[in-house]
Amino acid sequence: MNKILIAVYSQSGQSMRIANIIKEKLQADLYEIKPKRKYNDDMWKAWDEAQEEMATNAYPGLIGELPDLQEYDTVIVGGPVWGMTLANPVVTFMRNVDLMGKQVSAFWTFYDHDEKYDNAMKDYSMGADYVRGLSLPRSITGNAKKIEDKINQWIKTLN
Repeated sequence: MNKILIAVYSQSGQSMRIANIIKEKLQADLYEIKPKRKYNDDMWKAWDEAQEEMATNAYPGLIGELPDLQEYDTVIVGGPVWGMTLANPVVTFMRNVDLMGKQVSAFWTFYDHDEKYDNAMKDYSMGADYVRGLSLPRSITGNAKKIEDKINQWIKTLN
């Protein structure tokens, strides 16, 4: 049987809520990506902080040990969109795990503009079989029926 890990960073709780829905549907394990620093609760101020980290390539460290991925066939990475792409703690996670030979996919939540997310996730998944991710704009995350339908459709794309 395919053993699945969901690794998720969630600042506001939205991505974690989605991760738990997917976890139940796939009977997956869950790993929370926890940065050593706290970002501002105001999304615009948090974005300013993130941009400064990006400009200096000073991405945040993570709290705790990274999961041992050897026992997993599939790794799903979730988180919010920051500046059309991966949130900085997700970048740190992706830079520090070995996904070689794994099936990898992602889901992301966002308010506005996710144009670079899926390609960035694919780029960070070198050596893995990347399956197109699940884009969840705010117009969907606020509607339980729409979330259910989108997740169910996306799950069918996973092996």
